[in-house]
Amino acid sequence: MKKNLPVNQQERDYDAKASILSTTNAKGVITYVNDDFLDISGFEKSELINKSHNVVRHPDMPELAFGDLWATIKSGKSWMGIVKNRCKDGSHYWVDAYVSPIKTNGVISEYQSVRRKPDRKLVNRAERFYKKIYSGSLPWYFNIPVPGLRTRLILAMAVVLYALLFHLVEGIDPSAAWQAFGTGLLLSAVMIYAISWPFAKLVSASRKVIDNKVMQYVYTGRRDDMGQLMLAMKMLESESGGIVGRMADSSDRIAGDSGQLRHAVDQSHQGLESMFSETNLVATAMTEMTSSIQEVARNAQNASEAAHKANEETNIGRQTVNEATGKINALATLVEESAGVIKDLEKESDEISNILTLIREIATQTSLLALNATIESARAGEAGKGFAVVAYEVKTLATNTQEAIVEIESMISKLQGHSKSAADKMAVGQKQALDTVEQSQKVADSLSAIASSVNMINELNAQIAAAVDEQGSAAEEINRSVLSIRNASESNMEASTETEASSVSLNDLAQELKVLSEQFWDKRMEADA
Repeated sequence: MKKNLPVNQQERDYDAKASILSTTNAKGVITYVNDDFLDISGFEKSELINKSHNVVRHPDMPELAFGDLWATIKSGKSWMGIVKNRCKDGSHYWVDAYVSPIKTNGVISEYQSVRRKPDRKLVNRAERFYKKIYSGSLPWYFNIPVPGLRTRLILAMAVVLYALLFHLVEGIDPSAAWQAFGTGLLLSAVMIYAISWPFAKLVSASRKVIDNKVMQYVYTGRRDDMGQLMLAMKMLESESGGIVGRMADSSDRIAGDSGQLRHAVDQSHQGLESMFSETNLVATAMTEMTSSIQEVARNAQNASEAAHKANEETNIGRQTVNEATGKINALATLVEESAGVIKDLEKESDEISNILTLIREIATQTSLLALNATIESARAGEAGKGFAVVAYEVKTLATNTQEAIVEIESMISKLQGHSKSAADKMAVGQKQALDTVEQSQKVADSLSAIASSVNMINELNAQIAAAVDEQGSAAEEINRSVLSIRNASESNMEASTETEASSVSLNDLAQELKVLSEQFWDKRMEADA
């Protein structure tokens, strides 16, 4: 057996009301220790949980005692004994231990040990006895069975009858004396058997409760049937004490847990109230947001319709501009053609001017010839009169021709001026027509760009409307969820209020249970005293 060190043989005293409780799994690994265990042993909780229970075993405890302990509890029975445990600092403390197996579905799942402070007489006897076991110096007769009460009574009666027989044997036939002795002994045995049978049955029944010679001697200082009965009574008392101790520990834990539960429920209730208030605000905000989303959806729909109408108007405007551009192009063509005609007319006027210049020269020459002819006809006298008349007529014709040429030139000059002015205006008109065509093309291009933008806006509006519609559906769903949460919060608040009341009742019940278990424990202490 492993020896836990250090040890210093200094005993640690503790309150007689302490209830030292621990539980282990089926392999002896610690799963729970109460505060009394920690306070007395000096160990931290982290140093014990998930550790073997042997960590508190004192090396002075004989291996025989622990072997009997594990053999008993593994068989499904409870064990009781005076045990010396080691503290963390090497000191020790004595306990009156009651260990019992706990079954789940018929299988041992854990062991619980409830310990209390033992009577000093038991400690002294156990310490002396364990030293003898440890050193191997037990008396030779310790393992010899002690005769039962029935056997001892029969032997005592036999001794008495035998003494009476020899006291009264004088004057009596020896054979008759022995016959009387046998008859008396038989009758005594029958009577003793009849009287002691219930007692023997009681002793036999007590061995079903506990049958441990070592602990019988430790607890009672006796090895006979009376010691066995006293041990069984002690075992039953320890069993009830174990139940009371576990109940007391459980009530302490319930009281602590119920207090924490009450605090947690109170905080939860406050949190639920806050959540209910916040949920109300969220529900209101979600309702307003849903209305806003619906308003945005309507505005998006209106914008989409306006964009669609603008697209139609833009298409109409673009078509009108295209038609106007076509007409302006046709007009520009006509202006260009008219300008060509005017240029041709201007050229022809120039040619007429050239012809008139030639005619003027001819008329001038003719006039000079007519003047010469007149002069010559005058020189010819009468013979030249007819030629003079012709010369006069020719001169007159030349003069008229020159006058007509002047008028024609004046008219042609005016015509050329008007033609030039018309040509200039035609050029300006042509330029303006070309500029108008260019501007119309730019307008058409702008309208096309506007139409594309309007189409894009229309598509975006459609997407926005669809997204807003989805958001509206999502917002309505969220709103319904928030309302459900609010209703659930309200229900949780009501449940929390009921839970709070239940936790108060549980706390009160735990306190009552704690007081009741303390009363049972105190009564046990008084009974032991």
